Amino acid sequence: MGTFSFTYSNRPTGQRTPGRARDSRKRFQCDLFEFWRQCPRTRCQRIHACSGRDPHACFAHHQAALPDDHKDWARAAILAKSTGTATVEQIFRAVGLAL
Repeated sequence: MGTFSFTYSNRPTGQRTPGRARDSRKRFQCDLFEFWRQCPRTRCQRIHACSGRDPHACFAHHQAALPDDHKDWARAAILAKSTGTATVEQIFRAVGLAL
């Protein structure tokens, strides 16, 4: 007998919806900053990753408490990724940060 697919979408199996892709990126950002350490959800703390239903709300809540140097680092990383900059020195020089 064959196998059955239990997907409820007309999309091919490996393709994600745009909303899920945004959620995935935001979860990655939450994990990058290790927001799970301050998360009140025990599951997030147990698996050391964001597992909540709304990673955008989690990011917004915890991002407000981030120190400015962490925010600067994140901006530098985003800028480096978008411009193709290769080294940490170039990243920090681009946003005017000291090493």
